[in-house]
Amino acid sequence: MIVALQTHCPVVQSSRKASLPFVIAHPAGFERDWVLKWWRTHPPLHFCDADADILRRAVSGSVRRSETDWRNGITAEITTAIGVALDRMKRREISHPDIDVALSAVLAFAIEGDDTAGIIIASGLRRRAYLDPCCRRLSKLWLSIEGLTYS
Repeated sequence: MIVALQTHCPVVQSSRKASLPFVIAHPAGFERDWVLKWWRTHPPLHFCDADADILRRAVSGSVRRSETDWRNGITAEITTAIGVALDRMKRREISHPDIDVALSAVLAFAIEGDDTAGIIIASGLRRRAYLDPCCRRLSKLWLSIEGLTYS
């Protein structure tokens, strides 16, 4: 099954036409898996406000039924999202799929301007840097954006 994914092109902003939404066809399930990797593949200034809602939908669709209590919390409350993310980073390997889900929930709050969420994203990226060296650079970017001066 093929689904259409509406997205934007932040890379090329030189013309008005380049920033307009476009549609890409992908296999079903691709969108959620792709979105849950945003925290480790995109710089902080890449995101727009609408991305927080996209992340929350992806997180809600990825949580096992037995964990609906924290699914509701991580998409609505920053303290719950951070608590779950810190717990997952402590108990799981950084490459575990649960890390993508938990840090995607935190990323939604970071996009909305929560500085603590940005620090948690930077911490996850720093931990992942041994698997993916690009994550070290992304971590530094999260710590150097306006409002976060902890680099």
